[in-house]
Amino acid sequence: MVILVGLYENDYEFAYKVVHELSSRPHFNMRGDAILCFGHLARRFQKLPQEEVKPIIESALKAKEDYIYGQAWSAADDIEHFLGWEISGFDEAND
Repeated sequence: MVILVGLYENDYEFAYKVVHELSSRPHFNMRGDAILCFGHLARRFQKLPQEEVKPIIESALKAKEDYIYGQAWSAADDIEHFLGWEISGFDEAND
């Protein structure tokens, strides 16, 4: 469900609220999918609140779960490309 919101919801505020809420859930699949959607929102809307999202992505790049790490890597790639942020841990992952 969260991926559909990230890809197709036209109301940015609603989409961000859903993605942000689910990005802190304990289940790795739900958390990973929500984190991936930050990248979708960056691409689609060209904005995200950096002070809220950047720590989530950076923390997820340190996750022990491969799924969360992989989704965070994809989100960081989109966010760096579309928003120009420097995500700590992403550069190290690219080396």
